[in-house]
Amino acid sequence: MIVFAQKYVKDVGIGTLISMMLPFAIAFALVRIPMLLIWIWAGLPLGVEGPIYYLP
Repeated sequence: MIVFAQKYVKDVGIGTLISMMLPFAIAFALVRIPMLLIWIWAGLPLGVEGPIYYLP
């Protein structure tokens, strides 16, 4: 990904890449964690077509 970004902007480094992707990672976590908790609360299987359940 850095090589692709450096194709357009020559002074891109790992810090620039992290700072650009951090908002997406935070948004992903803020959406996926509540969705996972609701999924577990509803008692749905965690695996695809598999008997993987979370038993507290």
